[in-house]
Amino acid sequence: MEEFDVGVVGGGPAGAAAALHLRRTELKVVVIERGRIGGLVWNARRVENYPGFPGGVTGRELAELFASQLERAGVEVVKDEVLRVEPHPFLLHGRRGLYRCRYLILATGTRPRKLPPRGIPVYYELLEVPQGVRRIAVVGGGDVAFDYALSCADRGTEVFLILRSPPKAHPGLQEEVRQRPEISLFIGASIEATDGGLVLKGREGIIP
Repeated sequence: MEEFDVGVVGGGPAGAAAALHLRRTELKVVVIERGRIGGLVWNARRVENYPGFPGGVTGRELAELFASQLERAGVEVVKDEVLRVEPHPFLLHGRRGLYRCRYLILATGTRPRKLPPRGIPVYYELLEVPQGVRRIAVVGGGDVAFDYALSCADRGTEVFLILRSPPKAHPGLQEEVRQRPEISLFIGASIEATDGGLVLKGREGIIP
């Protein structure tokens, strides 16, 4: 079992930034990430509000820069999932090992709301969607949903963007979505689970 000054659980933008700042003070830092360094940033079609990239940067490019900078700084990165934490001095129980640290930072990010399984594939990250999908429904009205819809449209996929209420996405994203013929926007609609799969319901009933 290796010991560290600081353990950071989560390798997204917040976790990576915290680890880099702490490493500058010569602390021994480990980042424990169950997926990829960068987290959900990997799914972003384009990031336009990150300092240092006035022309924007793809999520993949930004995440790869995070990983490269962590490596150069000497931050240890471990691919594992923390299942349980014992109190100070902290002992982190992962699926693959144990990690002891004096201080702990939780930067686990967000999780999407799960739909009940009904015999059809449901994806919660853009990277999970296989190439060649012809039609897909994207549920949500924020920046992430609109960004995912545009990414799917870039692949040539027909997209149904489903919102229960008026969109909250950035106006620029909303305008870009409305300009794309591959994307159909349904406001005031919802997804309901049935034994036959998922159905799209609008104000006047089921939408075919």
